[in-house]
Amino acid sequence: MFRWQAAVTSPWKSRGMKRASRARLYDRVHALPAALLLTSMCVSGACSETSPEAAPGSTPSRVPAPELLNRVTDAYPAFSPDGRWVAYMSTAGGAFDIYAVSPERGERRRLTDTDARDGTPVWSPDGSRIVFQSFRDGHSQIYLMNADGTAQRNVSRNQWHDEHPFWSSDGEHLLFASNRSATAEAPDNVDIFEMTTDGSGVRRITNTPEVETYPSWSPNGSRIAVRKIMEDGNWEIVVMDADGTNPRVVAPHPAADGWPVWSPDGRRLVFSSERAGTADLWVVDLEAEPTEPWRLTWDDEADERQPWFSPDGRHVVFARYQWFPDQPFYEASEIYAVEMPAPSDESASAVGGSAGVRTGPAARAHHRLVSHPAGQILLIGGSTRTDTGYAWFDDAWTWRHDRWTRSASLPFTRSSHALAYDEARREVVLVGGIGAWGDSASGELWTRGDEGWRQRAVTPEDGWSEPAACYDRGRERVVVFGGWNRDNEFRGDTWEWDGRDLSRVADSGPEARAGHDLAFDPVSRRCILFGGRGDGGFLAGTWAWDGEAWREVAVDGPPPRWFFGMTTADDWNRVVVFGGATDDGGLDDTWVWDGTTWNRVDTPGPPARGMSRIGFDGEQVVLFGGRQRRQGASAPFVDLDDTWLFNGERWTRWQQ
Repeated sequence: MFRWQAAVTSPWKSRGMKRASRARLYDRVHALPAALLLTSMCVSGACSETSPEAAPGSTPSRVPAPELLNRVTDAYPAFSPDGRWVAYMSTAGGAFDIYAVSPERGERRRLTDTDARDGTPVWSPDGSRIVFQSFRDGHSQIYLMNADGTAQRNVSRNQWHDEHPFWSSDGEHLLFASNRSATAEAPDNVDIFEMTTDGSGVRRITNTPEVETYPSWSPNGSRIAVRKIMEDGNWEIVVMDADGTNPRVVAPHPAADGWPVWSPDGRRLVFSSERAGTADLWVVDLEAEPTEPWRLTWDDEADERQPWFSPDGRHVVFARYQWFPDQPFYEASEIYAVEMPAPSDESASAVGGSAGVRTGPAARAHHRLVSHPAGQILLIGGSTRTDTGYAWFDDAWTWRHDRWTRSASLPFTRSSHALAYDEARREVVLVGGIGAWGDSASGELWTRGDEGWRQRAVTPEDGWSEPAACYDRGRERVVVFGGWNRDNEFRGDTWEWDGRDLSRVADSGPEARAGHDLAFDPVSRRCILFGGRGDGGFLAGTWAWDGEAWREVAVDGPPPRWFFGMTTADDWNRVVVFGGATDDGGLDDTWVWDGTTWNRVDTPGPPARGMSRIGFDGEQVVLFGGRQRRQGASAPFVDLDDTWLFNGERWTRWQQ
């Protein structure tokens, strides 16, 4: 028997999630023109309420008694095409009915009035009609009505459960989820279907053994986003072509994701996710590479679900669900709105940014940056000094369009690792590192692609701490060299990852070392190695790997150092090095490799430091963080959180 869940029972709660007691609410939630909280003001009597003008037999419905107000559920908000109204479902009158509220005028209209459950309203593209689901026939059916609540009619007219309707951009078709495909062998199967607005022309879009719900057409009708319950029971966001082909999971994560809705420009999806513990709203840019989501809301004491973009894309309305400790399976919700950040301010929303709130990664060292061919830079992990020792990071950040945005976190904390981007397989490759204070160096290799983070290999060797990695484009392999092993001994061996196997390929070559770096030389088409520290002290010299052996290609160049920044600047056909450290402290010099020779760039740069990392975004070198020695200070070292940009001639500090 197909099982549908009542709206008053939270599907997130049914997954057994433990509610956390935390302090901070809504760092970045803003009001629409008239109200931040769109529906509670109506429940408290601040809205004037009207009933459908021509709904036969309906009578004006007033707000229930005060003792019931805190248990009202307002859910599934949706903007009208002109942005003047928000339709939603509510128990303000007892059972679930459809209402519309005007944020500007404070007016509320009740559009349906039945003893059954009406919900999930969506406006037609021209604003003249509303589609919704209703249980007034004993099971969920798709209904249409005029925008004023008149002419309510069942367009499903069948024995199946049809729900979660969505309009096509031309207003002629409806997308919906249904168990019409259920069988005796798969009684709970739910697929996505399409039909005309009169209920005819039903066409099946998906045909899988899993459950797909909450379909959403992209504005141009070329793609569909759904919430899919995978074979392991996890909820993921899946985007497919309009005919159901070419499905792919977007922003995969072990936590539950749901309720995807497209931005008006068709570029982004906003969805609800538990990946941060509670259910918050996240945004993913489907045109970015990689498609890393960033967090829009930061409410640790409630769940945000069922988002919907305003027609201009500047706001998102959603339902905020609150749990009651005296009735653990009962919840109430209200409709809130959050402002979407402008493109130049997107990072602020990713971390809850407002005045005085961080708009980039926290101060750190031992992190890594990796450049992406699409002009993006990914920062992963690291650690920082604290009053009691060290703290390890599991976060990831993406630099694009001159700003930082928060990306999906790692499934573990990691510092002192190596990173490379495997262009052939379109995966970030993470090698080695340390997970926490006192941990041994890891021998694991992880990749992050369309399927999320996956552990792909574990070496039987001694692990890596502070190795270096480089993607060899000509040979389509990731090259790994050096680092410390678990006994804090320098390593001098070379390994390669071909997307399937991790193999040791050389034991000879450059002196064993750590704190060095590798970068791909676009001129010689080789991975080159510079710097580090070995048993004999700090190292200089430049080496190149041809796939079979190392060869020293330059003796002159930057003085010996370790823990510097090094990156390939493809558009310049150069490799850039900045800073680093020796026993005398940090360095602040900039060097450029042209394929045969190092040249120092005579320009003031960021303050001297070690452990900073740099990447290239297609136009400029980007530096973040590092560790700085401060003479005479109570704390001799301080970790930094600044970002600097180098255009090939001079450095400038990025202003948040």
